[in-house]
Amino acid sequence: MTWLRRELLSRPYAADTVLAVCVYAMTLLAPGAPPPPGAEWHDPMRPLTAYDIALASVVCGALVFRRRRPHAVLAVTVTGFAAYAVIDGGRSALDLGSAIAMYTVAS
Repeated sequence: MTWLRRELLSRPYAADTVLAVCVYAMTLLAPGAPPPPGAEWHDPMRPLTAYDIALASVVCGALVFRRRRPHAVLAVTVTGFAAYAVIDGGRSALDLGSAIAMYTVAS
């Protein structure tokens, strides 16, 4: 077992915090990214609003507790993504948080 793996397994909240920060960073940086080559869609994502940033904070912040309360984290992330889809519509990177929560509950 490597040193990093042993450290992350001994501190699950630290590992989940790193995961949540990475997902939050990807959520904030995704609207500025160009579409991938060969993509069927070419419309850029709209700029982030304060609502988007606050919702991303809640969804990604819930991921810190995914090992302790996986079902509650799944509920928060899916509700946050649904709220974004209903109010703002369009594409979002918030579904990544929901996917991680679903994987946690499934495993």
